[in-house]
Amino acid sequence: MLVALNTLIPIFLIIALGFALQRFGLITGAMWEGLERITYYVLFPILLTQTLATADFTGIPVIGMGLAMFLGKLTMTALVLMLRPLLMGSMWHLPGASFTSVFQGSTRWHTFVALAIVGNLYGSQGISLASVGAAAMIPYLNIASVLVLSRWAGGTPPKKRVMLIALAKNPFILACALGIGLNAFEVPIWDPLLNTADILGRAALGMSLVLVGAALKLPEALSPRPEILLTIVLKLMLMPALMFGWCFAFGIDGMALKVAIICGGVQTAANAYVVARQLGGDAPLMASIITMQTLACFVTLPALLWLLG
Repeated sequence: MLVALNTLIPIFLIIALGFALQRFGLITGAMWEGLERITYYVLFPILLTQTLATADFTGIPVIGMGLAMFLGKLTMTALVLMLRPLLMGSMWHLPGASFTSVFQGSTRWHTFVALAIVGNLYGSQGISLASVGAAAMIPYLNIASVLVLSRWAGGTPPKKRVMLIALAKNPFILACALGIGLNAFEVPIWDPLLNTADILGRAALGMSLVLVGAALKLPEALSPRPEILLTIVLKLMLMPALMFGWCFAFGIDGMALKVAIICGGVQTAANAYVVARQLGGDAPLMASIITMQTLACFVTLPALLWLLG
């Protein structure tokens, strides 16, 4: 339980730093936009490429675990899309852009919080197991997010050609494809280049959280809006149960089962805010979802680790 708290406290403090920088005007609007673009087009793609290219999958039930984690995310995707008529219709009247933030908040995962927790608990083997989830889920979730944002963030459905071009140009999808390809073909990577990617990757994590904090409107972020509470229930409570169910179906047990459940139980990705900003989603709502889920994780993740023993 202490591992989860020690991992979450720095995340919350960096979000608070971003809020303070915005609140006291130390960084202006044009500068924030530049930081967002650097994070989206440079820092996070480098981080994804490095993580997937260097993951060690030796001796791991890659196919079974990868399928279980992928199907867990696919199930959640289907559930959120089935809820869309209620969320955008007679129930809550959410605009399309706000629905895309609910989608990202319910389906995506904070890969590097999960890596930090399983690394502290299970060492390098745990990180390798979590990397199976990264390889199985990150490409799919980025494609799904781009498609959902392209379809509903703008208010009118784009043409298929426009959506395909958006997918082909998405830096996260390209980075995932590059990282998986380098790993699959065992391409040697020069050590200084790996060290450079590691430094820039760490910058990506910090910068994405600073940007989340800068976008916060504190009273709105801490208000119990129904759509935010819905993402907390779906992401932090139902998602771990879906991971357990699919792992059970594929016979995944032991450490691999625990790692899959932890990956399902962490909050949504911090870079979901940057994606929302760049592709026309409801970025303030996305920032609120990230913040509220991070706060909720101070309760749900220790409880989840206690249940896992």
